[in-house]
Amino acid sequence: GADTLLCVVADGMGGHECGEVAASVAVETICDHARSRFTDMRETGVAALENLLDEAFQEANNTVKGMAEERHNDMGTTLVATLISGRTALVANVGDSRAYLVGNQGLSQVTKDHSLVARMVDQKRLSEEEARHHPHSNILLRTVGTERNVEIDIFRVDLDAGDRLLLCSDGLWGEVEDEDIEAIANHYEDPRVCVRELIRAAHHSGG
Repeated sequence: GADTLLCVVADGMGGHECGEVAASVAVETICDHARSRFTDMRETGVAALENLLDEAFQEANNTVKGMAEERHNDMGTTLVATLISGRTALVANVGDSRAYLVGNQGLSQVTKDHSLVARMVDQKRLSEEEARHHPHSNILLRTVGTERNVEIDIFRVDLDAGDRLLLCSDGLWGEVEDEDIEAIANHYEDPRVCVRELIRAAHHSGG
């Protein structure tokens, strides 16, 4: 619909060829499924859109899983997506690709990472700072394409005028501190310029 927007970021795993395929297949599948389902929808309330997002994720997951089985490969991907309708954003994720809200209150992480270190932080066994540099920070507890059905988290964000959502993989947040992401996001109003500068910062930090 004219006032409905779907944005998706995936970060593939399983070696260059497998990871890249898993990520692109996941993005393609989630977009195709959402588009076709949206066209048939009679009801477009928040609950119906949540359902659509969940189904699209499952479709993407099972498509990647089926491809992995065919190829006898371990392939998977993280996936974060937002479905924005009017002033409501639904944000869903699997893995450690993140959504941040950039608003009047600064930068805040919307999603929760499905990673070993994030669980350890929740359990107060690690600090946020220790988690960033932990040797097992790459171990994910949930990914798209590993199991037949995947559990996704969906968050609802009520957007105020001027709010922005930032979707990114650990290629950004793993290399650039949150306060630096926030400073860049606040400095550049044009989204294209902002993204370019965020990528530049990630490269500069070794990403």
